[in-house]
Amino acid sequence: MALSDPQAFPRWGADYKQRGIGQDDKMKFSDLKIGTRLSVTIGIQLLLMVAMALVGFVSLLKMNEASYAGYLAQKRVALATDWMRTIEVHQEVLTAYVRTYNPVENQRLEALMTSHTNRMLELQKASQEIASPQGREMLDRVNVQAKAYREARNELNALKQRNSTEDLYLMHTLNEQRLSPGLRAYAAEVQKLSEVSQAEAEEAATTARATWERSRVLLLLCSAIALSAGVALGLTIARSITRPIAEAARLADAVAAGDLSQRLESNAKDETG
Repeated sequence: MALSDPQAFPRWGADYKQRGIGQDDKMKFSDLKIGTRLSVTIGIQLLLMVAMALVGFVSLLKMNEASYAGYLAQKRVALATDWMRTIEVHQEVLTAYVRTYNPVENQRLEALMTSHTNRMLELQKASQEIASPQGREMLDRVNVQAKAYREARNELNALKQRNSTEDLYLMHTLNEQRLSPGLRAYAAEVQKLSEVSQAEAEEAATTARATWERSRVLLLLCSAIALSAGVALGLTIARSITRPIAEAARLADAVAAGDLSQRLESNAKDETG
């Protein structure tokens, strides 16, 4: 017999086949030790959990930004509304101030108008601190009208303090040409600011809702991916452990039943190989 004859050493050929000699020796996941496979699976699960945590954290940051933008927009609306109400009350007081010539009543009305002016300046400052870029441009226009009105009102106060009948015509002309039109222009600019603030509040609310919806979908998607990956990895490692054990148990049952013709071939390189 020649040593090159494959029939001369049949058991060697079987052993070669069983041990995988001459076959592709690429490492497979099932070839890893059971402990290593468990460690890899747990590591992947931990990475998925970290990824979900990061996604959730980023989503919460975006939702917080959207919510804060909505809060500022609502605050701007409240300030503009308060501003408009103060101007309306101020306009009534101004009308009474123009028509009265009683020194005592003049002093009372002047004190009221001064308090209104201080309140409007406070509202303007508060609005400037939280204004959007568009709101700042509108506040600049409001400030121009407010200065023009205050200058005209200071001139009226000076004429009133002189308490001279010769100034009646001047006061009437000042009221008709500058004071009343100036206050109306001032109120109109504040009204525009209020409308812009309301539109910004509605846009911020829409953005917040859209951010919430996107974050919810993203979190659900990440959860589904993590769950699917966990189940797939768990089934894979469970089958890689239980399948060879089940084969060994089947062979043991066959041998116990007297069937000695059964053979168990395995290429596994872990503890079950």
